Amino acid sequence: MSENPFALENSEEAHTVSIQSNPFPSGQQSVSSMSSTTNTSFAFNKIIKDFKKALGERKTPKNLSILNRIMIVIMIVSISLSSVDFASLNTKVDNINTECEHNLKSENRILKLVQLSSNVRSFVNIANGLEFEKYESEELSKIDRFSYLKYLIAR
Repeated sequence: MSENPFALENSEEAHTVSIQSNPFPSGQQSVSSMSSTTNTSFAFNKIIKDFKKALGERKTPKNLSILNRIMIVIMIVSISLSSVDFASLNTKVDNINTECEHNLKSENRILKLVQLSSNVRSFVNIANGLEFEKYESEELSKIDRFSYLKYLIAR
């Protein structure tokens, strides 16, 4: 008898094997061992036939089709949740960009206010004669500070 349990193809071979290994003298076999051997071979043959029939029908088993549907639903849910998360992150990034632009404009206003106050103070000081009207270098001496500060304040 081979070691492969699936090697038996019909009940005759199983019956022959059980007779050859009969421990009883004079070739007699017990009824219970013969019936269990034939029942096992019939059950095995039935399983093989059912398996071949299922393969022949080319039909997906119900459990596999249910599992397939569950996997599709899980994938759809995963994709939709990922899309919602992506849209949420994009909205947050847009909000952060807007806040950065507002902060930059605010900082720019503060800078302009500091420059304006400095220019106004210099303009008043030049008008009162407390600061010089012209720069000391030759290239910059052509620029009238009072006119230039008046231009910077007005814009």
